[in-house]
Amino acid sequence: MEGASGGRAVEYLTTAGMVRWPVTLAAGEWTLTVAGRGSHPGNDSFFADLDGERIGELHVSQTGLGPNSLVFTVADGGEHELAVTLREAPGTVLDRMELAGPNGAAFTIEAEEAPLGPPEGLRADALTIASAGAQSLSMVRDSDNFGKWWTDYPYAEPIVNILQQQTSGVMQAGEIRSFANLLSVSGTGSERNYDFERYENAWAIRDGETGEVTLFALRPGESLAGLETDAAAVALGPNRIVARDVTRLNYGPISLRSDAPVSIELDEGGSGVAVAQQPTRITIGDRAQQLPPGRTEFTSAAAGPLATQLQATIAALRPTERLAAREMPFTGTQGVPVRWEAQTGSPALTVAVGDLAGDGKRRVIVGCEDGRVRLLDDAGTALWEFEARGKINSVCTADMDGDGLREIIAGSDDRNCYCLGRDGKVLWSYEGAATDNPYWRRYWKAGEVEKVIAADIDGDGRDEVAFGAANMNLHALDQDGSLLWRYSKYGVITSLIAHDLTGDGRMEVIGGPAKITCISEVSVLDAEGTKLGGHGNDGWASALTALAIAELDGPGSPAVICGTNFNNVFAHDNNGGQLTNRWQVPLGDVVTALCGVDFAGDGRDLVVAGSGSEYVYCLAADGSMQWATPVGGPVLRLLAVPSGEGAAERVIAVTDSAAVELGADGRAVAWLTGLSGVTDATWADGLYLCTNSGSVIALER
Repeated sequence: MEGASGGRAVEYLTTAGMVRWPVTLAAGEWTLTVAGRGSHPGNDSFFADLDGERIGELHVSQTGLGPNSLVFTVADGGEHELAVTLREAPGTVLDRMELAGPNGAAFTIEAEEAPLGPPEGLRADALTIASAGAQSLSMVRDSDNFGKWWTDYPYAEPIVNILQQQTSGVMQAGEIRSFANLLSVSGTGSERNYDFERYENAWAIRDGETGEVTLFALRPGESLAGLETDAAAVALGPNRIVARDVTRLNYGPISLRSDAPVSIELDEGGSGVAVAQQPTRITIGDRAQQLPPGRTEFTSAAAGPLATQLQATIAALRPTERLAAREMPFTGTQGVPVRWEAQTGSPALTVAVGDLAGDGKRRVIVGCEDGRVRLLDDAGTALWEFEARGKINSVCTADMDGDGLREIIAGSDDRNCYCLGRDGKVLWSYEGAATDNPYWRRYWKAGEVEKVIAADIDGDGRDEVAFGAANMNLHALDQDGSLLWRYSKYGVITSLIAHDLTGDGRMEVIGGPAKITCISEVSVLDAEGTKLGGHGNDGWASALTALAIAELDGPGSPAVICGTNFNNVFAHDNNGGQLTNRWQVPLGDVVTALCGVDFAGDGRDLVVAGSGSEYVYCLAADGSMQWATPVGGPVLRLLAVPSGEGAAERVIAVTDSAAVELGADGRAVAWLTGLSGVTDATWADGLYLCTNSGSVIALER
């Protein structure tokens, strides 16, 4: 893109983007100045690294290319590598870098001329993970939820990397499955290579460089040859032993007794460290001594070589067969051929479909990471696009003036909720405020609009708009984009739907926080924003990860169905918006999707739930499990669709790589596999998907 002086600049399109440059720097103090810009509060900063180590952060303007500087010190003069990476969301633009140092040294680096992408070879801080016992492993960078509990520090954002691992399948009675992980960080110029093997309830780590083996076990008891102990955990190495919460241990030449549990590390030479919670008497071999509370270094008689005993212990173990990588339960395509596929040129995050003009022609609305709302016809041809100043998180359609025609509602990271006409022009926009509460500000973001819905909440024949924003408020807007009310709840309300729960022809707004929260409470709000009822669901620190309506007792009996990150599904009976719990059912993982499905066509819904466990579950009106079907990946969306047989329905489960249609018995009747990076899905007389590679896919049925 065009830079400040008419040249070209670099726009960061992914969080992995990097601009780097080899530089010769003299020892001493240097000033780095970057010229760049963001477009909203969530993408207006960079990190700067020197030789793979962070030297600071740089904030830039949101309105135009402008400079920002930091000062750093070079300890050793010579060749170095300077890198500039994203601190926040993509969309940030870097034009140039200027360096000024000792003795008047100064030079400029044009970003367009710098090498792009990470350097070859291993970084000094590369994290390596080896896992035993898992069929799949992923790392989720969480700066929204747990990450907000840490204040900023100089070297990184407050980000928690959450390790997620899974094994999925039927377990036999008495069967035990467990996960073990080895995390290591490389040093400068060196890479640590390990082999990691599981032996029933023990794990062996073999250093690829030295061949040294260390054996770990949880509550081994007498299951390891040569070891008898009541320790909660042990680590057996070639020249030392470590035990946690132990009072009794016999291992080869080592004998230990303690009056109270201690944690110890003892080498074969007799040197050791003990940590006691209370005063205790410890005996190692024939030497007894008194230990005070806390950490104590001690010596005992030399135990003698441990390597031979370790080899004998390992030789007696039988390696546990590694779990095979999960196979997709469905392959290829059956019954859902692709009708068309279009490219947007940017990761597509959200999709909606509607007949905007009342002419019977469907239009596909796509919200993208580059901040654009794109409108496609039902052949995938682009009609127009609108550009906001931040990524588009959510889109829907609305009849704002009651004329039977529909407008487009879009929520953006630039804090605005937009109403667009059928020609893509802005009819109005509403900007949600950032928080002004000094305590909660550390947890809140800047007011990004993360979920939008439209419904006639006052019964006048015209839709209102409700949106959840990252300022921890649910907003309701009228037909002109004016604020009707705000409802505050700790968290970002992205689990959000509307339904007539009172039977008066007016839609209630039903929602609860799924992000930046520690509560999974659902609230029912009327047209004035007054809370009619709700339910707390799980306690601290839960989140309302899924929400749906199901008419469990037939037409006119809407129940509110909630799913949480505590793996629970709740069904709440509704009495004029007041909610009382009917049942609670635990699933195998976080509840990621819910819907009510009338499989029999008799007006009585069953509850269908999708989970991170890669299963779809069907629950009856009393909460009893009807069936559970694996679909090959965490469930992203569940959509109730006509079965083609009278009033009966089926359900389509969408994962990041497949769409599977399930019948009343839970068996797959149609599917499409081989997809990649699906981000959203919707149904409008056919299935529409969008992906993080920018694809929009329409499927026949």
